[in-house]
Amino acid sequence: MVQFCLDKLISDRGYLVIIVPFAYGDRPAHNLYARAQWLQNLVENLLETVKAKIVYENISLQIGLEEKVRQQKKTPDWFVADRTADYPNKYAGTYMATWTFIASPSVG
Repeated sequence: MVQFCLDKLISDRGYLVIIVPFAYGDRPAHNLYARAQWLQNLVENLLETVKAKIVYENISLQIGLEEKVRQQKKTPDWFVADRTADYPNKYAGTYMATWTFIASPSVG
């Protein structure tokens, strides 16, 4: 899908904006830095494959979302109430953040 967007939908002066939500917690293996680094490596490999590059990026923390999630009748699959738990996978967590990046085709 990323390749299609870069090839067909934008020109050499266009950009593709992708917003990626991700969960994290307080345990070292699942903290914000560890999850962001894992996600960045994943995205960089994807962009390298489709011959694109990141030209801008930003991480936004969803402050207070965990309190609102705790109040819901149905808990989302990604949510784990114990922020120090060893989460079952890389998509689970107590807190939520979003990584917005803007990519453009690599020239040359």
